[in-house]
Amino acid sequence: MAELELKERIDSRRFVTGERPSGELRYILTGTADDATARGYATANIPTSYDGLSLQSIDVEPLTVDEISDTGIWEISAKYGIIQPISIGGEGDFTFETGGGTQHVTQGIAPPRSYPPGPPPEPTPPHPPA
Repeated sequence: MAELELKERIDSRRFVTGERPSGELRYILTGTADDATARGYATANIPTSYDGLSLQSIDVEPLTVDEISDTGIWEISAKYGIIQPISIGGEGDFTFETGGGTQHVTQGIAPPRSYPPGPPPEPTPPHPPA
């Protein structure tokens, strides 16, 4: 098997500015006839970001493939863009159902108290002022 080599093309580094910026890096990969090897090598060796943009996809296209000698030339295109935030229900609006209904609470906020059987205890006399 020949040694794999990934070279950036001279017409690489396309960039679109504006509200949705995007970029593209283009490569030529040589040294394999196997598409899985070409994809794996490209994925492992192409940058995950370009000029502040994140890698969105990698396109791998064979130009020539010779399976007998296990060589080939592949055109690789890495596309970059901004990561879109996930929107649920529009611009931060959330709706949900609580199940409705009401419930009557029969206990107070404090925990229930228990007293020993018999008459209630005598109140403690107030402390004299200091």
